Amino acid sequence: MAISLGMSSKGYYRLAKTKAVQLALNNKWLESQGLVSIKDQWVKFHYS
Repeated sequence: MAISLGMSSKGYYRLAKTKAVQLALNNKWLESQGLVSIKDQWVKFHYS
C-alpha cells in the first residue's frame, strides 16, 4: 500500500484523503510530532 501511494502521481492534498494515509498519520502521531489540533483550537475558541 505504501509503495502505491509513493508512486502515485496524485498530489499530497488528494492523497491525504486515502485510507492508508489516514491510518499512518493519525491524530496521536501528529500530536507526538508537536502539531496542534485545529479542531481542538476551534472548539476552545468558540466554547470557552
